[in-house]
Amino acid sequence: MSTLARIRSAHRIHIIGSPGAGKSTLAQRLSTELGLPVFHLDLIAYEGPEFTERPLAFRSARVTEITSLTGWITEGIFIGWTQPLLDEAELIIWLDYLRWRRAAARITLRTFRTALREVTLRRGTQRFFRFRDYRRNFRQLLLVLSSSREYWDGGSPNASSYPATREELDLVLREYAGKVIHITERRDAQMLAELLKPRISG
Repeated sequence: MSTLARIRSAHRIHIIGSPGAGKSTLAQRLSTELGLPVFHLDLIAYEGPEFTERPLAFRSARVTEITSLTGWITEGIFIGWTQPLLDEAELIIWLDYLRWRRAAARITLRTFRTALREVTLRRGTQRFFRFRDYRRNFRQLLLVLSSSREYWDGGSPNASSYPATREELDLVLREYAGKVIHITERRDAQMLAELLKPRISG
């Protein structure tokens, strides 16, 4: 069975991979193609504009709720508390084709797009007096850029600030090798994204 056929026949899909690899975009396209709900793990792991970490009990409970559904798509870079998702997933798509410089550029662009969307939601003069928001967005960008590099370089076990390193992810996913689709080339990721674009009927 081809990779695309495996994806289109699946009802429980977990997407994991490097920062900036396009996990959210792929999840949304799969949702459109397959009619499955998407759960973004960042929204389960953190809350509020300062990205405050939620308690482990909350995260575990949400994962249990998701795995009780007949069909779902999850995406995120977390390990440990997400193991039930790995256990129950029919497919695990590992986006593993990016390197640091390309990821940093994507993360920066995504942050500016998010800030721009915030501006459009403001009304009147509020759009132009958002200095606290600007500082927050800039601070978050610096934090994500500095911590996400640990994905490739690894971090001190006692000082790691990113949810997982590539080495840790590799070790975890070896246990699920039979259901992992490992995307290691950018052209393969682009081809997959093109094939999963919403099709226009008519």
